[in-house]
Amino acid sequence: ACVRNGEMDRALIVFDIMTAATTDPDVVTFSALISGYARKNDWERALQVFEHMKLVGHQPNVITYTVLMSAYANAQMCDEVEALEKEMLEEGIEHNVMSYTTLLGAFTNAGEWQKALFCFEHANKHNLEPDVFMYNRVIRVLRSTG
Repeated sequence: ACVRNGEMDRALIVFDIMTAATTDPDVVTFSALISGYARKNDWERALQVFEHMKLVGHQPNVITYTVLMSAYANAQMCDEVEALEKEMLEEGIEHNVMSYTTLLGAFTNAGEWQKALFCFEHANKHNLEPDVFMYNRVIRVLRSTG
């Protein structure tokens, strides 16, 4: 609830209480915290949580990677988005529609139209059914390229 309402200070307090009480936060908890920081355009804190998650032995999933890619995309850090995608794939984690849509957005915002269209084509080759968000991103790319 704290993350959903953008109350990241309170969310971090709850997280710290969980950790102090030996309640081990799971991947969902970590992903929610990362997502909250991404929504606040605080990629540095999102990255800190992501690194802490891995340090304490939790394996990020596609959602975790996607929300951190989103934080980078919001900060127009396209190189970091690509590096994180590479790490995700090297870890054996496959894309879903949300991760491809996030990549499309990052590349579109950076003016990397060819990379954005490649993502869309790659998603189709992997039989991922595009959703309205993905189609909106592709329309934006096509409109921008003429």
